[in-house]
Amino acid sequence: MPALGPIVRTWWIPTLGLVLLLVAVGGLWAVDGGAESIHAAPPSRPGDGTDPGLADRALAAVSTDAATATVLRRGLVRTGYLRSEPDYLGLLTLRAACAGNGRFTLRVRGLPGGVALAEVPVPCGAQPEPVGATFLTGGDITLVEYAIEEVDRATVGSGFAYRVTSSTGDPIIRGDATGDPTAALELSGHAGFGGSDSATDGDGGVFAKRLRLRGRYRLAAACTGSGTLHLEVRGTGHAVDVRCQWPPARQDVDLGTIVRDVDLTYSYTADSIEPTDFAFQMISR
Repeated sequence: MPALGPIVRTWWIPTLGLVLLLVAVGGLWAVDGGAESIHAAPPSRPGDGTDPGLADRALAAVSTDAATATVLRRGLVRTGYLRSEPDYLGLLTLRAACAGNGRFTLRVRGLPGGVALAEVPVPCGAQPEPVGATFLTGGDITLVEYAIEEVDRATVGSGFAYRVTSSTGDPIIRGDATGDPTAALELSGHAGFGGSDSATDGDGGVFAKRLRLRGRYRLAAACTGSGTLHLEVRGTGHAVDVRCQWPPARQDVDLGTIVRDVDLTYSYTADSIEPTDFAFQMISR
């Protein structure tokens, strides 16, 4: 599994206003036309021995659940196949199948840089059996490239299909406010101290030390993924467990009146390797 990009922490204070930036995600369905389109089988050429129905059989093998696909492609195997798709967030699940003869390798890379994300050997057969892998994107990746490689002569003309789904449910492409936990807070102006971070299962630490609070406060938080974010305002007896989800949704806790300096800590637990992006705000009431 490739390492994710560096975690960037940001924060803001009332006197300086909001200075928080998170990379957001959003959704679209990506299927192109031509030989790899799911909408029409590629025509065979007279006498070339290819069977466009093989691609349909491969497609049926990878389409056995009701999850919405972020990427769905099918066609006839050839050398040099390469397709680039948008960068979707969430834990991505790839399934691939081949109907016909031979085998090939489906490699998934992040662009720029050609970062290796997944490598799936795909056997071909009369009754195609799906194979697959899970992967995450991150860092500077803006596109994801799918390449069919290691194709021998016996495999050319076999039918292939591959399908990608995401833990987000409906596809969310990076850059869409739908997947931005900061946008989910729906804050404006000088709301108070807040910040953002990313975490994986078992991560935690002190987000702010000796935070000076004088007044009545409410804590608003949102996070992505499928785990639980634990936020604690030490010294006040207040803590909150935020259920992370796609798309992220704001959750509020009334902290009452606080007249002291406090430490704000966080920890994250999850049953998945998928990380979380989270944002929070201490809102003065």
